[in-house]
Amino acid sequence: MILNCLKLSEYPSLGDLYYFHADFEGDEFDGRKTSGTSSEYGDGEDLEALRILALEKLQAARTRPVAFAVRANYGYNGSEDDDSPVHGMAVSFEKDDCLHIKDKFNKDWWIGRVVKEGHNIGFVPSPDKLESIRQSGVSGKLKMRQSSTSSNMNLHDDPQNQRSPLGEAGGNNSFDDETVNSPVRNVSTESNNTNNNNTTNSLNAQKGKKGIFKKNEQLHPYYVIPSMRPIIFVGPSLKGYEVTDMMQKALFDYLKHRFSERIIFTRVNADISLAKRSNLNNQNRQPNFPKKSNGQAGLAEVQEEVNRIFELCRSSQLVVLDCDTINNPSQVIKTSLAPIIVAIKIASPKVLTRLIKSRGKNQVKHLNIQMIAADKLSQCNEEMFDVVLDENQLEDACEHLGEFLEAYWRAAVPGAQEGLIAQENGGFVNQGGPNGAGYNGVDQYGTPQRNLRTAQV
Repeated sequence: MILNCLKLSEYPSLGDLYYFHADFEGDEFDGRKTSGTSSEYGDGEDLEALRILALEKLQAARTRPVAFAVRANYGYNGSEDDDSPVHGMAVSFEKDDCLHIKDKFNKDWWIGRVVKEGHNIGFVPSPDKLESIRQSGVSGKLKMRQSSTSSNMNLHDDPQNQRSPLGEAGGNNSFDDETVNSPVRNVSTESNNTNNNNTTNSLNAQKGKKGIFKKNEQLHPYYVIPSMRPIIFVGPSLKGYEVTDMMQKALFDYLKHRFSERIIFTRVNADISLAKRSNLNNQNRQPNFPKKSNGQAGLAEVQEEVNRIFELCRSSQLVVLDCDTINNPSQVIKTSLAPIIVAIKIASPKVLTRLIKSRGKNQVKHLNIQMIAADKLSQCNEEMFDVVLDENQLEDACEHLGEFLEAYWRAAVPGAQEGLIAQENGGFVNQGGPNGAGYNGVDQYGTPQRNLRTAQV
């Protein structure tokens, strides 16, 4: 489905989100039947007609492709005072959850789902609807939640992994938290919340919802993200140097075999760290980009590259960004790409030093800068990463990464798993089986098992 007001030839802005649903191409809406919510109708024929129409559109949307994706800046509890077109079908979500939007029902409701395994399609409140709830201060329906992760995979919990694709349950603090004052996810306030818990609770008991909402008047309900979150690798040190490149190359090779037709690798030359949401969403003002002597990309080139990434992510395939300019998650945390950050970790600086020295004198010349980059990466909170690969053996790291991305793909492309298994029956790709990371097996590719830290390019 093509959006008239939200075109990927232009970088999607927050303004587009508010007005795109006026023109879904090819859709004609009966204003009498879809202009309001169920609470605005009586118990007679109009309400029943609205419900039937809503069910029909809901069913039709199940087979439609994803029109676009958004990330929520605050949570919504659809079980409280549900006035969606079909009672009980409102989609609840947390702050930082990703949502796939497939269609528009009316000005108040979209049709979509949360990108998590087991979550079904339903009615998602539009920005106008959420703004109306925010202004009315309906207790319990709208909650601003403190995020405990800067890049949440938004899948279901996996008790076997310390960092599961589902991300953390954190985000349970309500909008009442005094520390929530920015649309950007804040990973540094969790400890402050603990220290000030009693004080905050006493203050919250005396405040109404309207007064609390005023602190975040400029916070938009959603921001547009790619339909599939692109994957970016960082670590163990700087890209462009042998140790980092050979480790990432080994994982790239594995992913090419494991996911075969389900994955795209693309080279990114522009510095996408410049693609801050505030810059690209405000076309009326010219942002001040730092001038660099090597003539690095300006706004136009960065915007073009971001548009290209958005377009690639519409394919319902995993997208890996091979970008030398990104070496730390802090570089992309404020962009609209919402990437999956995969970190390769070497815990011991001595081991990393020994690896760099083993690559020859040319690499030893740049030892200090590589160690500084590794140190900065180690100082990042692990919650800034979606998955951390700290295994010694390559096959273990591959299996960890493969299972993580399989879970994300199942959540993002529900219903595609059965057809994929049938299509690849007898092939290399193993759907979560014990040999899913067996690309290192001698019988498959003649590649002996090897240590991740000594993998050769």
